[in-house]
Amino acid sequence: MSGSPPSPRSWPVWGLRCGLALAALEIGACLPMRAALLDRAALWALLFLVPAAFHGFWGLLLGGTAAALARLGLPRRLLALLPPAGVLGLALLAHSRGPSGYDAKHLDLGSAYQLLGLAAGAACAAALLWFRAWTPVRERRLLALGLALILAGGAGTALWLGTERSPATGLGAPAAPAPAGAPNVVLISWDTVRADVLPIYGGTGIETPNLQRLAERSVVLEDMVAVAPITGPTHASILTGVVPLTHGLRSHGLYQISPRLVRTAAEWFHEAGWRTAGFVSAFPLKGQYGFARGFEVYDDRLPGDRFEDLGRIGLWQMTALRLLAAGLKHSFKPANDGGVVLQRTRDWLQEAGEPYLLLSHFFDAHDPYEPPAEFLERARALAPGAQPRPADPEACSDSF
Repeated sequence: MSGSPPSPRSWPVWGLRCGLALAALEIGACLPMRAALLDRAALWALLFLVPAAFHGFWGLLLGGTAAALARLGLPRRLLALLPPAGVLGLALLAHSRGPSGYDAKHLDLGSAYQLLGLAAGAACAAALLWFRAWTPVRERRLLALGLALILAGGAGTALWLGTERSPATGLGAPAAPAPAGAPNVVLISWDTVRADVLPIYGGTGIETPNLQRLAERSVVLEDMVAVAPITGPTHASILTGVVPLTHGLRSHGLYQISPRLVRTAAEWFHEAGWRTAGFVSAFPLKGQYGFARGFEVYDDRLPGDRFEDLGRIGLWQMTALRLLAAGLKHSFKPANDGGVVLQRTRDWLQEAGEPYLLLSHFFDAHDPYEPPAEFLERARALAPGAQPRPADPEACSDSF
């Protein structure tokens, strides 16, 4: 007996089976690559619930539609193809827009794990589609299970997106006090700003009076080379003292600072008795990539970060999340304003004891280049004599 139900009355369950089969494939594709990033039980649950609820719902709906059309006398053989074709067509349409989660040009060990996951997902999908002896009792049980998954997945996703999380607070106070007279250590990261536009390095066109005063009583390094052209790997090297190939965070999204091979500055300082806290502005420094290690408080809350966290279960592999991203991508700012990070830093400093290690990360110089009106007018007034000049003034004019 084939997996296709024998009568239109069973087509809603047939559609549900098709939807759950596709969900099994998506879960198989995501699980091997994403498991290390799922640091909360809720994300593990949503890894299975989101695709099951989404595809199960559409399969059930398409199956019910096919059964209703069959009663109107339309060809049953053609209508029986509606649930699988509809579920698969929706997935292909969603995946045709935006980047893919699989790149055949760059095969590595992660790709092999993903292929193994796909094979396991395919085995589960085959069992759902071609399992023999689908009796009415089994169909009713599957229907009840499908409805439960749909309700749980929808409610779980809504609850996740509708609640704000607290800052990470994985560590308590240091076990032993720091040496007497130990200094406070403050690392301020001003992300994605060109050094040569700053007045302390000869740039003109902007005013940085506070930075200028700090430079006048500090050591200013004039020859610096970043280990990577992107935020995450560079900051990981700052905090570990080693290059990306050693600490393991080679890019954004799928990599972490290796917990086995390297230790972070925050871990060393905390063990030595310093209080530790970090406040960041953008997703490349999210705690799940290893940056929270060693910090008593690591505040990586961002606008819309509940959706970004949800995306960790497989944004580009899962149809539901791709469609959700398309609808929500313009709803949130990509990063915290500097004022938010500064206020969180000040609030912590009021309560923190000394000595402390403090990381404050600012992202305001990064695209989309929307400075407060006051500073934008100042920059425009100074722009005619600004040095260095943009490589292509015409292309950059809208940003200044």
